Amino acid sequence: MGALGSLVGKLKRSLLPRTRIVGNDFQLAYRDRIGSLRQATFQTDLQGVLTFLSPNWVQLMGFSVDASIGTPAVDYVHPKDRDRCREYIASLTKRTPEEECVTTLRCLHKDGGLRWIELHVRPAVAKHESHLIVGVVGALSDITGQVRDEQLERASHRALETLVSHLPCMVYRGRNDQDRTMDYVSTGSLELTGYQPEDIINNRSRTYARLIHTYDRQRIWNEAQTALGENRSFDLEYRIITRQGEEKWVWERGKGIFSISGELLALEGYIIDITRNKLAEQRSRRRLLYDPDTGLPNVALFMDRLECTVRRFAGYSDRSFSLGLMELDRFAELQAKYGAAITDRVVAETGRRLLEVLDPDATVSRLSESRFGLLLEQPSDLKATRKVVRQIQEQVLLPFMIDDVEIYTTASIGLVLSSTGYENRENMLRDANTALSRAKALGGARYEVFELHLHAKATAQAQIEREIKDAMSNRDMVVYWQPIIALASGNLVGLEARLAWRHPRRGMLFAEHFVPSAEDTQLILPLWEYMLSEACEHMRTWQSLPGFDDIGINIEIFGRTLFDADSILRLGERLLESKPQSFSLAIGIPEDVLAEKTGAIQHMVAWLQTRKIRLILDSFGAGPFSLSALRHTPIDMIRIDPALIKECKDGGPFIQAIVVLAHDLGMTVIADRISTDRELSMARRHNIDFAQGDLISPPINNNKVTSLLSHPQLMVPTVVTT
Repeated sequence: MGALGSLVGKLKRSLLPRTRIVGNDFQLAYRDRIGSLRQATFQTDLQGVLTFLSPNWVQLMGFSVDASIGTPAVDYVHPKDRDRCREYIASLTKRTPEEECVTTLRCLHKDGGLRWIELHVRPAVAKHESHLIVGVVGALSDITGQVRDEQLERASHRALETLVSHLPCMVYRGRNDQDRTMDYVSTGSLELTGYQPEDIINNRSRTYARLIHTYDRQRIWNEAQTALGENRSFDLEYRIITRQGEEKWVWERGKGIFSISGELLALEGYIIDITRNKLAEQRSRRRLLYDPDTGLPNVALFMDRLECTVRRFAGYSDRSFSLGLMELDRFAELQAKYGAAITDRVVAETGRRLLEVLDPDATVSRLSESRFGLLLEQPSDLKATRKVVRQIQEQVLLPFMIDDVEIYTTASIGLVLSSTGYENRENMLRDANTALSRAKALGGARYEVFELHLHAKATAQAQIEREIKDAMSNRDMVVYWQPIIALASGNLVGLEARLAWRHPRRGMLFAEHFVPSAEDTQLILPLWEYMLSEACEHMRTWQSLPGFDDIGINIEIFGRTLFDADSILRLGERLLESKPQSFSLAIGIPEDVLAEKTGAIQHMVAWLQTRKIRLILDSFGAGPFSLSALRHTPIDMIRIDPALIKECKDGGPFIQAIVVLAHDLGMTVIADRISTDRELSMARRHNIDFAQGDLISPPINNNKVTSLLSHPQLMVPTVVTT
């Protein structure tokens, strides 16, 4: 409007002097000059009646000059602006002639359209009396287009403000400084940060940078500066702390605003709350990489960390770490007794206890139902590692209180040190598993550290395992039966199943010769199940033979690893499932196994007794089992160690004491491996109840057992004449 104001100023000085100008005089004097102006000029009297109009009036309003002269000026004003127009004209009569006034009115065009008109006016005075105001003189300019543009701009601005205020983000314009000073932020800042826009804009004590999480602040500054240096947009993902102290994850997209000369003027962008997406992503990641019951890393994550650790420590002779595999003992027994829901809680609590004991840098993982992986980067020496392992075992030994039920368990642990020299995780896991298997084979509730001789032993065991598998597949494993007689009568009273291996190089091997070598393999239980399957098949063929009702069946068991809870339950169920009702059944248990009196053994003995399976204490007298312990052990028979009878002198008072004590406790006694007349005579002299051995009969196959049961008298002459 500056040009228009200047033009009106010239108009006032040249066309509107302080003289009284009326109608035709004005037109005659200034027609040419006024007609050349782009604005329409006018004059009214004190009542607001038009007394002069320039030719541009027609172009501006559409009405002819002649028709308009003599009409009130307010007739051309929009009805809503007429009162204001009258007041405005009346106010001019009170002003000085030098005082210019400007106003804007809406006017009505002849075509019915609306025009925005800007008025530049001043009072008109009489020709010879400068103090006498006789009307109003001025110029009119059509500013409809300009007003429309301004209205559109304001409307657009309002629409933009509304749009921005409803966006689920905070739009900003700020400076590229370490404080992230904001010159503008949208109302979305309240929902995002908890602060109103005015709390953040140009606030030196509460800058946006102070809202950014301390751990993320420097990182995102560096990323933004790199992007600005390359004149590209930046995408940042970080955390902020809201006014309420809540931690939120946000995503920021921003860019630099540069001048033509390349100077960075400001930063503009928007910031969105992505907390829900981030938490969902974390939950999804946890489902993929963490065990749902314990919250510990699962197998995939543990293996990845182990691989990374092996690579990181490779080549450093002064740095090492430990790998441990830990398994809860008697877990199958716990599941059978308490159910899966309870044992899952025991496992979860075990994981929590491990985290309490171990260093924060350690990784604890649930690898299977009852097995944990332990990755111990500190401490790095064997002595310190053993101390940590003992702490772990102490934690596991503490009772677990689940729904007011007190549950006890132990743990077996296999350890391997990286200082042994490993190039991949597979070898470490193999050796740790070897150490764990040894810990379990030695009774559990202990730890074993892998050493090179264990590797050699594991290799030999692998060879034995392959050979045993082949023997079972080729049916080179067979069941032989050793007769048992009553010494008082010489009658056949029982048969003992003995597993034999027809070895291609070593000949016939009975279980006591090859099972100890296979004890640490995974085949010990399948081996005995194979034996039971064969024995039960034989027994089914004997049920139609005469006198079979008086025969008892003994099962001789070798292998300490068989006496864990899971093996006992499976073996017992298999026995009960296949045993003919007419046969009595007994299981021989080595003396050194019963002497341990562990919870698993005690539970096994009680379980077998409730199912009317008799127990034989094998090899009594040569091990740690005491005579007094017989009073508190629920066994049915004692099998005296063969060495006691072979080495017996001076009438065998020790044997006599064993027999008397056993009989007083209601137990029967068996003499085993009788091979000479002297041994048989010694057994009869001390009132031993039963005997077995090569002198009476070596182990025989199924066909010979069938013949023997058909003609049991064949056994009598041999025994009677002895």
